[in-house]
Amino acid sequence: MAFRFDEVIEKITALHPAGDSVIEPCTQTDAQLLQLQAGVAEATKRLQTISALIAAEIAHRSRRELGHDGLAHRAGFRSPEKLIQQVTGTTGADARKLVRVGTQVAETLAGDTRADQPGLLDDPPVVRPEDADSDNTSPHTASAVAGPWHAELDRAVAAGVVSVDAADGIRRGLGEPGDGAPVEAMRAAVSRLIEYAGRAHADDVWARARNERDLLDPDGISDRERQRRDARYLRLFPQPDGMTRLTGLLDPESAQIVCSAFDTVTSPRRGGPRFTKKTDQDRAQKLLDDPRSTEQIMADTLVDIVTLAVKKDTGKLFGTIRPTVRLIATLHTATVSSGTGGGSSIDQRASASDGTNGRTGSGTGAAFGVLLGQTDPVSIETVERHLCNGHQQIVQDENGHTLNYGRAQRLFTSRQREILNARDGGCMWPGCDRPPDWCEAHHTDHWDAHHGNTDIDDGILLCRPCHLRLHNDGWRIHRRPDKTGHDRYWLRPPGSTDDRDDILLHRKNPLLDTLHNAS
Repeated sequence: MAFRFDEVIEKITALHPAGDSVIEPCTQTDAQLLQLQAGVAEATKRLQTISALIAAEIAHRSRRELGHDGLAHRAGFRSPEKLIQQVTGTTGADARKLVRVGTQVAETLAGDTRADQPGLLDDPPVVRPEDADSDNTSPHTASAVAGPWHAELDRAVAAGVVSVDAADGIRRGLGEPGDGAPVEAMRAAVSRLIEYAGRAHADDVWARARNERDLLDPDGISDRERQRRDARYLRLFPQPDGMTRLTGLLDPESAQIVCSAFDTVTSPRRGGPRFTKKTDQDRAQKLLDDPRSTEQIMADTLVDIVTLAVKKDTGKLFGTIRPTVRLIATLHTATVSSGTGGGSSIDQRASASDGTNGRTGSGTGAAFGVLLGQTDPVSIETVERHLCNGHQQIVQDENGHTLNYGRAQRLFTSRQREILNARDGGCMWPGCDRPPDWCEAHHTDHWDAHHGNTDIDDGILLCRPCHLRLHNDGWRIHRRPDKTGHDRYWLRPPGSTDDRDDILLHRKNPLLDTLHNAS
């Protein structure tokens, strides 16, 4: 099979009629820049077609019946798609798409005569009887034989009218003919979609093709809905750098639930509706001022949603064994976290004389921990946050001997949490409006440092981001009397030892806070 590059060369040459071999986008006007982009896309579309036809030939020379003599196998690859991916440097999905579309186009062109497609065929035309249809002619050829029901699409790809991406979307969106979608109806749908592809991008074309199929075959919607639901998945991939990558697919109904939640959280960042209520306006402005990126907010929201589900589950979803984060700490870490004389580790770091904020650096006594199931160590700050948040602690010495398996009662009981929720009314950090169910119970005095006491007076509600900030940045919350003699909670900035720097924390329960202030 042969193809002509002269049309591609003409398209590329036409990008700059002046004949200069160098094009500087920054020197172009807006109109010239858009025209240049469109011209490059048109040339790329032609090159994509050639790439797909080459991929089809590679797949043909690597077909299964050739065994070890196949091209891909002789080149050291288990499939033609893997070989194409290596040669082109593209993704696996794109390599499969090239083979899929290229094979389809090549088979259709092989069934056309040389007169119908000059310069594109080397083999005599072969028309399969089951694909022939004397009533159909393609608008892209003078006297083309009908070929399969998608032949018009294949010829449009060969002629550079439809891109490889759009053609793949049309085929995948339409599916195959069936009882609810006869061949003639599918041919008509292909014609409409070819016309639509000339003024829309590939994603829109794919969506329109799915809509066409639903209109042709409404009785099959339930089956296609079931197929999409069966294709759902979620995978977690631990990476060498300690991060975990999530990838997956959601069916439309499930996606609506998840996307609606994320859209609600991030709508002010995405140009959502204008708010008329003062409280909604304040929330929107706070989100706009949030230093986190929208993607980071979405990631934190996912963690918060899972945390809420774990807290509220009655045993139906997670069973009787509740998901627990287990922390393995070195002996030195546990010592640093526990402290001496009843002082918290944050106090010790703040008063450290070596200027390292209490960290021991990279020496042999470095304090750190590991979350069971993860490969990378976590900092002393993360160890402390988990210790006060009710996670299981496993202490080991340098030889790996288990010295202590932490007590589970570090976590506030459900009754104590109800009291904390009612008392604090939400996250106590200044300016934070997270409700009680989004919060963790922070021990104002570290649990291990005070012999395991989990008293309500030693607890305060903080949402996860604020809890992270407190431990990671060296803030401290402590309880002491105010001017009236009532015990209040105070937030002390990092490095400070002066009560005058303390920030009074106000309850988010307006009734209790008002009563407290009045007394």
